[in-house]
Amino acid sequence: MNDERVTFYKWNIEETLPTFVFERKAGQQLILFFDFDLFEPTEFAWNYMKNHLQVGDFLYFDEAFDEDERKILNEYVLVDPALRLKYVGSSVQCLLLAIVAN
Repeated sequence: MNDERVTFYKWNIEETLPTFVFERKAGQQLILFFDFDLFEPTEFAWNYMKNHLQVGDFLYFDEAFDEDERKILNEYVLVDPALRLKYVGSSVQCLLLAIVAN
């Protein structure tokens, strides 16, 4: 994908994510795409990124109804008192949520 707005990272999330320099331009939305498949890396990414979220951002879970990503949703995301989320859409496996207040 040749789009300067999109950056893909691969390798171990616990090593890669802390090296990421998080800079957001005014009015820029974040789409946080969870595609880790396992509980521990998804949990790490959520705990690391949750403080960077703003109103208007999106959370996308590619396997939201599988055991590990669903556990993150149930135990962290959907019960976070600091976030108000809006259902945007879903498929058999995927779920897209928008942050409407934090």
